[in-house]
Amino acid sequence: MVKREFSLEKVLRVREVFLDKERNYLSRLNMNMRALEEKRSSIHRLIDIKNIEMNNFIKEGHFGINDIYDKYINVLQGDANGVTNDMASLTKLIELQQIKINKAYQDLKIMEKLKDKHVAEYRAYMLAKEARENDELSILRQGVSDEDRSY
Repeated sequence: MVKREFSLEKVLRVREVFLDKERNYLSRLNMNMRALEEKRSSIHRLIDIKNIEMNNFIKEGHFGINDIYDKYINVLQGDANGVTNDMASLTKLIELQQIKINKAYQDLKIMEKLKDKHVAEYRAYMLAKEARENDELSILRQGVSDEDRSY
């Protein structure tokens, strides 16, 4: 059976490529989110370490360095808050990207269903055509065998 090409094959391929690109972008966003989470946790660990150091200096009676530690810890907390804000923005981007991917996936599935429908219709057409041709051949053979009998 001769295979007929799906007329919207190029559109299907474009949608597949688009979906792949969107998925790659989402994976990069997720990698950025993991990096921000790691950065935030390292800042919090550093804040904890500096609080312990400051408390140790206070226990030892070194009160002059307390202001320096307080300022440094405040800077670190500001950095942690900035990273948290970046994570919130990135979370919104990830949600939007997931919506975009779902839409692209639905579009791709629609095209695949159209292609499957096209293939099924073409297969039915070809089977019907083959059945007609077989009927014609059997009629011709029947006619030839009838002519042979008349002689």
